[in-house]
Amino acid sequence: MSRKIFYFILTLLIAALFSFCDTETSTRDTVFNANVNNNKKQTAQNAELVSVPNDTFKSIKENILEKNMPNDLVFLNKYKGKYPDDVNLLDHPVIKKRLKKMIGKQYDYLKKIWEEEAPIEINNGLFYAYAMQAHSGGDPGAIIMADIKKNILYVGIRKNQNINIYSENRSKAPQRLLDWSME
Repeated sequence: MSRKIFYFILTLLIAALFSFCDTETSTRDTVFNANVNNNKKQTAQNAELVSVPNDTFKSIKENILEKNMPNDLVFLNKYKGKYPDDVNLLDHPVIKKRLKKMIGKQYDYLKKIWEEEAPIEINNGLFYAYAMQAHSGGDPGAIIMADIKKNILYVGIRKNQNINIYSENRSKAPQRLLDWSME
């Protein structure tokens, strides 16, 4: 078995374990932390229970997944015609990491207003996802675009009739995003 396959399977098993341990009703999980005696053998007498915050497990799981996940945007091709919420677009580890790096604190705002959405479109290698806050008429609203071939994300956020456009590499935004900003 190749090393890549082994690590992939190991990652899936660890992620499944952490998913199993994660519960919505519990804010803390109990972890068995065993002290090791001088002979490096665990004994029940040396064991103690330690309480670890639930978000620690999520952080560990996200780190494991991020390290083993490619950073390119090719995976977006499989989302054509689907709704962003159905594929957890904003929480996908690659998208989330890159959006947070690009738009910073605006990521939380983007998630907050991402309510009423259109199906994902992909035309000529350009990914397009649009959403707005419910009952807002499009303000606030947002667009996420990606040039899949060039591996570049773009975001447009409309808030109180002001529009901010972001690009990962400061390149010119796709025409469709610019057209949206003029509406």
